[in-house]
Amino acid sequence: MKKYFKQIFKLFLPLFIARIGMFSLSLVDSIMLGYSDSDHVGMQSIGDTPVSIILLMLNGLLQGTLFTTSHAFGKNDFIAVGQSLRSALTNGLFLSLITIPCLIFAPQIISLLNYDPKQIQIVSSITRILCATIPFSIMFFICTSFLNGIKKTWIVTVFTILANIINLFLNWILINGLFGFPRLLSIGAACSTSVVRFFMGGGLLLYVLLNPKFKKFQIWNSNSNNNMIKKQQKLGLSATSNMISYEIGAAFCLFYAANISITDASAYTLSYRIFILSNIVGSCFAIAGTILSGKYSNNNLELRKIYQTSIFANILIMFSFCTVCFLVSSYISSLMTSDVNLSKLTSSLLQITCIAMLMRSLNSIQIILLRNIDCLLIPSLIYNFCFICLTPLLCFWLGSSFSTSGIMWSLTISNACVVIFLHYIFMKKNII
Repeated sequence: MKKYFKQIFKLFLPLFIARIGMFSLSLVDSIMLGYSDSDHVGMQSIGDTPVSIILLMLNGLLQGTLFTTSHAFGKNDFIAVGQSLRSALTNGLFLSLITIPCLIFAPQIISLLNYDPKQIQIVSSITRILCATIPFSIMFFICTSFLNGIKKTWIVTVFTILANIINLFLNWILINGLFGFPRLLSIGAACSTSVVRFFMGGGLLLYVLLNPKFKKFQIWNSNSNNNMIKKQQKLGLSATSNMISYEIGAAFCLFYAANISITDASAYTLSYRIFILSNIVGSCFAIAGTILSGKYSNNNLELRKIYQTSIFANILIMFSFCTVCFLVSSYISSLMTSDVNLSKLTSSLLQITCIAMLMRSLNSIQIILLRNIDCLLIPSLIYNFCFICLTPLLCFWLGSSFSTSGIMWSLTISNACVVIFLHYIFMKKNII
C-alpha cells in the first residue's frame, strides 16, 4: 500500500477541495438563512430536494464519463478520450432539457405535502428557480468527470473557489435585502445558487472546448464509438440507480422530519449538511483510486493495492474527523444558527451523524470502486433495498419513538448495512 499512498493523496487533495467547495455552496446558504430566519432553512432544503434528485439522476446517468475517460487516458488513446466527452455532452444536453417541464408542476407536487399555503408558495418558487440551472449543472458535472479522468483536477478546484466567492456575495445581498434589493431569504438563496451554476457550468464548458491544450483529444470530431457509448450508458444506469435509491431514503427522512415540525426539518437539514462531508471524502478517495487505476484495468494485483490504499486512507481521515466532530458538536451547531432551540436540537443530531458519516464514507468508496471493475447489479440491488425499503421502515419505527434522533439513527443503520454487504462482495472478488 505504501507504493500508492502518496499518489492517492496527491489526487485526493484537489478533488477534496473542489468537492468541499461544492458542499460549502449549500452550507453557506443554510448558515446565512439560519441567522436570518431559521424556518427558511427547512423551506430552502425542501424546495431544493426535487431539483437535487433530478440532478443526481442525470449526473448518475453520465457518470460513466469518468471511467471511460480514465481508462482511455491510461492507455494513451486520446481519440477515445475525446469521444468519451463528446458523447457525454450530447446525452447530457438532451437529458437535461427533457426534465425541465417536469418541474413546471412544482406547486401541484408540493401542495400534496402537509404545509401551509405560504410555505407551499415559497417552496414552489425555489424549485422553479433552481430548475432553470439543470442544463448548466449537468455540463459542469460532465466537464468535471472529463478533467478528473485526464488528471487535470486543479482546474475544477479553481472554478469552485471562484463560485464560492460569488455565492457568498450574492447571498449576502439577496437574503438580507441590501443595496436596494428586497429581503428574499430562501428565494434569494435560490437566485444566488442559480447564478453560480450558470457560471460554473458555462465557464467550465467553454474552458474545455476552447483550450488549445486539448486539441489532441479531437473533441470536435464527429466520429463515435458505439462500444464506448454503451459502456458509458451501462455505468451511468448503475450509478443512477445507486444515487436515486440513496436520495429517496434521505429525502424520506427530511419529509418525515418536516411532518414533525419545520424546526425539526431545519435541524435535520443542518445536520445533513455536515453528513454530506462523509460522501465527499469517500467519493474523492474512490475517484482518486479510479484515476490511478486507469492503466491497470487488466492487472488485478495492482488494482487490489490501489483499492486497499484508497479504503485505508478513507478510514484514516474519516475516523479522525468524526471523532473531532463528535466532541465539538455543540460548538459546530452554534456556528450554524443563532436560534438557541434549533442549535440545541442540531447538536444532539450531530453526535449521531458522526457515526452515520463513517458508514456513509465507506459505502461511497465501496460502490464507486466496484463500479470501476464493472461489478454493477448486486451492489445496485443492495443499495435499492437498504435505502428505498429499509430506511423508510426504520424511519417510521425509530422516528415515532425518538423523533428526529430516530430519523438520524435510521440513516445510520441503513448505511452500516450497506457497508457490511459490499465488504462481502469485495471479499468474494478477492480485492480486499
